[in-house]
Amino acid sequence: MLAALGYGVTALGFFVAKNYSSFDASTEDFHRIVQQIPKAPKLGYMVFDHAGSNRTTTPFIHLPAWVQATKGGWLSFHFVGWGANPLCYREGSPAVPPPTPLRFEWTPERFDVQTRGQFFDWFLVRSPGSPDYKFRPDPSIKLVDHQGRWWLYHRETAPVNAPR
Repeated sequence: MLAALGYGVTALGFFVAKNYSSFDASTEDFHRIVQQIPKAPKLGYMVFDHAGSNRTTTPFIHLPAWVQATKGGWLSFHFVGWGANPLCYREGSPAVPPPTPLRFEWTPERFDVQTRGQFFDWFLVRSPGSPDYKFRPDPSIKLVDHQGRWWLYHRETAPVNAPR
């Protein structure tokens, strides 16, 4: 019985280690590109490409939250905007990111740099091809780097509604 238990635990351990190793390889480009993002960015992000994981639901839409967890700042999606928390943002404050449309994280093609993009100074995009077309309407946003499937852009001037 002890041998069977040992075998089961060992097999499960190898399975988990194999999947962690696989995911680590598929996020190597992410780890390289986010090194260029400074502390406390206002980070807008879009994930067009969900390939590269054996998960049924993509883990890639959660990776930008790692940037916020390690560097602080703002993300383009916050659970506090759902109204389910006892805390909320101040209404009308220029320091508050724009509201996120329902299921925006799953439909990044709805991103418009002239509206939702005005708050952010950094943009992280996961796409198999160049997302330059999304940023063309705002010439102050420039490509910083491209690593694998990740593209990093930076607004050279302060966002329109930057907090004072």
